[in-house]
Amino acid sequence: MPATVLGRRHAFRETYDFYSKRGVREGPSCIIHAEKQSLSMSINYIEENDDHVSFYAGMLNEEYAEHTIQLWRSHFSPVYDIFGELVIGDPILGDTTFANRDSVRGRIVMVKRGVVPFVQKVRNAIEAGALGIIIVDDGQCPEDEDEWMHSQKCIIGSVFKNGDGWASQDNPEAWAQTRIPTYFVTTNVGGNLTSVVKNWGKLQQSQQDQVYI
Repeated sequence: MPATVLGRRHAFRETYDFYSKRGVREGPSCIIHAEKQSLSMSINYIEENDDHVSFYAGMLNEEYAEHTIQLWRSHFSPVYDIFGELVIGDPILGDTTFANRDSVRGRIVMVKRGVVPFVQKVRNAIEAGALGIIIVDDGQCPEDEDEWMHSQKCIIGSVFKNGDGWASQDNPEAWAQTRIPTYFVTTNVGGNLTSVVKNWGKLQQSQQDQVYI
């Protein structure tokens, strides 16, 4: 069973001064399971004070306590689980140094496909200290699972159902020193996840504003 690496906020959970060390929450918590190639959000990950089930845009509630989506792991991604907060990269394309690098550090950053090769986005995430990266497709990939999982329509040279990690045909030298968990997700699924992260941030900020009024 793969080890689980904890993000910036969650690493202090078992310490006596957790609440003083954990820092400001930047996004909803999730776990990425490397072997299953899946991301899960759970009502069990919701914490007091700066998180609430209402922030999850109806994705989680008492009757639907966990939400899981299918990811696709890169051929060069290390195989260990990660547990941390989801944040959106700025720029969203992840094609340059992240302007929100402090928010990215120790967290799972979401970026969009396009403009530069996948490997450059990963390098930028590493430079910012990201825990992991999820690249959201830009419409090239079919949404039907039977179609994209059994073909090379998403990423040329790799087939999910064959057990390939995407980018398996890339030059390994180009991916040297890019050892953080690296995943891909289809447009609609990734778009829904991005919307949850954005909505979470707006509702959290609204709650904080009400506290200070």
